[in-house]
Amino acid sequence: AGAWRERVRRTVPDLAERRRFWQLALTGEVAAHCFAGRDAQSEQALDAALDAWHSRSPERARVGEAYLVGAGPGSPDLITLRGRQLLAEADAVLYDRLVNPEILAFARRDAELVSVGKAAHRPSISQADLNRLLVERVRAGQRVCRLKGGDPMVFGRAGEELEALADAGLPFQIVPGVSAVSGCAAYAGIPLTLRGVAQAVLVTTGHTQDHASANLAAFKPGQTLAVYMGVSQFDSIAAELIENGHSALTPVAVIENGTTDRQRVVRSTLRDLARTCRRLAVVSPALLLVGETVRCAERYGWFNPAAAKHSRDTSDHALAKVS
Repeated sequence: AGAWRERVRRTVPDLAERRRFWQLALTGEVAAHCFAGRDAQSEQALDAALDAWHSRSPERARVGEAYLVGAGPGSPDLITLRGRQLLAEADAVLYDRLVNPEILAFARRDAELVSVGKAAHRPSISQADLNRLLVERVRAGQRVCRLKGGDPMVFGRAGEELEALADAGLPFQIVPGVSAVSGCAAYAGIPLTLRGVAQAVLVTTGHTQDHASANLAAFKPGQTLAVYMGVSQFDSIAAELIENGHSALTPVAVIENGTTDRQRVVRSTLRDLARTCRRLAVVSPALLLVGETVRCAERYGWFNPAAAKHSRDTSDHALAKVS
């Protein structure tokens, strides 16, 4: 790389393009020959790669790529290896409000970090404007990491962003993440399915343009119900489930700030859900789990916040259980 630096700089004068050239060259055929001690073949491969790069049309050279990456449910060590790799390669990062700021440390030092998070009843970017921003940046030649909390394909509105990219004919990759429902349940010690107890999981949201009634009606005994974004609707959710025939004593758990050092698990019943959460001042983000497997939290709860935080220099996860 040192011997070729000047030639590459002359051939690829744009800094962002030059960085991309080196990243591709040094992780492909050039690197394979070099690591195997085939120096002549490595030189030939680098020469061919540079000629091919130089011969690209200007229009093609300006096209970037979008990476829709799941950041996981909160803890920075739950992002996938692939997600972290693409985050480190991106020229710009468009990140959601619930993405742990510690995860942004994995981005390049010179990457542009843009907050595009949405919050209820507060000024925030519209989805249409976000789609437009994503398309404009990729079309201008940037590699854009669209960083979403949890899994981008689960209540992340990834479908709308993918549609905008596909309509524009722009390339993209999708990197799944640990979803909030699987991550929060695991850190609370609650199995989502359990032989003889729960054979299915119903995942829905308490905050929709319509109402969650149809989904709540589908919840049956022998299942676990997971409700995203439902804190403000706990009264109506509990009342509707009881009206649908579920016992008022059905166990529930609310996992607030799951997998982080602020995690709190509040266990209650359908009858007392809303009152308990108001008394304990539960706030978003919080996931509601309903069903018999919730009882396992008392026995299988494993996450010790104080010990985890004490044992690591970076803040880790925490759990405060409230009976």
